[in-house]
Amino acid sequence: MDRRAFVTAIATTPLAATATGATETDPLIYLVKKWFEVTKAWVALEEDTPEAETLWDERSNLAIEICKTEATTLKGLVAQVDYFRSDLGYVFEDDVHDDYAKITTTIQSGLKKLAA
Repeated sequence: MDRRAFVTAIATTPLAATATGATETDPLIYLVKKWFEVTKAWVALEEDTPEAETLWDERSNLAIEICKTEATTLKGLVAQVDYFRSDLGYVFEDDVHDDYAKITTTIQSGLKKLAA
């Protein structure tokens, strides 16, 4: 799967942590929600346009912030794992990394149950 196809697929993935964590203040909830919004907007554009490039840069900057921000709530941690699974899920799409896909999915599911 190429990068654009993968990003198109993840842009439509619902973000449960954002919906359930709206009343808590954790910067990750906002950052991840914004990352999904920017990703969805980028997917809707033609590639190799100035606007697409600007959105890609914004998406990349948000990813950096998500990766270096420590969660302050359980729902923030759920949002961070949602981002991780969405942005890097393609890495686990082969037989060699199947166990990684299973463990990260299990962690994500467990965190969502705890945060509910």
